[in-house]
Amino acid sequence: MNGPKKTVGIRIPAKSLEKLRLIAKQDSRSVSSMIRVLIYNCVEEFEKEHGTIDPP
Repeated sequence: MNGPKKTVGIRIPAKSLEKLRLIAKQDSRSVSSMIRVLIYNCVEEFEKEHGTIDPP
């Protein structure tokens, strides 16, 4: 998760955001940090199953 960071805007239902906010708080994280962790975990699991992704 090193290197330059990009900004991405997402739209999610308000209820989902509130749930995510509670989950992040339990983990002592910001919502943004929690989303980064979830994305990192998703990519890691995908690569375990399908092999390493080498972006262009």
